[in-house]
Amino acid sequence: MKPTVSFGAAGKKNKNLIIVMLAMFAAGIFMLALGGYEIKGSQETSNWPSTTGTITSSSVRKETRRESNKTSTVYYPSVQYRYQIDSRPYTSSRIAFGNASGGRKSFAQDVAEKYPSGQKITVYYDPDDPQYAILETGFTWSSLFIFLGGIVFFAAGVLCLKTYLQGRQKEQA
Repeated sequence: MKPTVSFGAAGKKNKNLIIVMLAMFAAGIFMLALGGYEIKGSQETSNWPSTTGTITSSSVRKETRRESNKTSTVYYPSVQYRYQIDSRPYTSSRIAFGNASGGRKSFAQDVAEKYPSGQKITVYYDPDDPQYAILETGFTWSSLFIFLGGIVFFAAGVLCLKTYLQGRQKEQA
């Protein structure tokens, strides 16, 4: 016997629930992987060698987003620096693993002011690939928040799956 396909309200509801469930699972897995990578990377940076570098520019970048009838503005610190490893020049803009994310203008300004243009700074670099460098080593809260967000999205996907399976049981009863 072939399964029947329902195109009624219940079928559309199930289809929408499946789409939401898959989106939640995908977002959760992506965020768990990214957060795990960032946490692992931030811990590894504690063992990276260092060199002296120079800040070449430091500013605050403003990004305005328009969604339907709502506008939001997010500010990002933008820090560029240069350094040398074995007489080879490199440039980077990464501050830390889990980089300073966008947010309030005052936060972005505080980070930018911490690294004024022309300042000599300590640069930590990946000994296996010196083009990857950061200014701040160790654990970052943003890495943890990404990972925790992944748990939340994945759990929401599990709840959607549970709801879907309960609905299927009721339909078959």
